[in-house]
Amino acid sequence: MQNANVLVAGLMLAGSFLVKAPLTAADNVVVQEQLAPGDYCHMKFPAIDPETLGTSQPRLSSGDVIDFYGPCDESPTGADQVHEQKEDDFLSRQRD
Repeated sequence: MQNANVLVAGLMLAGSFLVKAPLTAADNVVVQEQLAPGDYCHMKFPAIDPETLGTSQPRLSSGDVIDFYGPCDESPTGADQVHEQKEDDFLSRQRD
């Protein structure tokens, strides 16, 4: 019985790495920490290249990093991030 418990614990640990690794690699997420049980995370990922914000294929830049707190399923190039970064870009141009 003790061997079965160790096996189950090992499989769960390995599964948590396998589930997290593809998300991190595919979305270029630098940091992802679950802050509360459920769906609230802290993530850091590259900002979208400003030249591609208005296109159907936004690309990540190699400069700025977004420090994000919110849903764990947030995508660095998803519609929410495109909207937020367009708004930030507009406001920064207004200040200049």
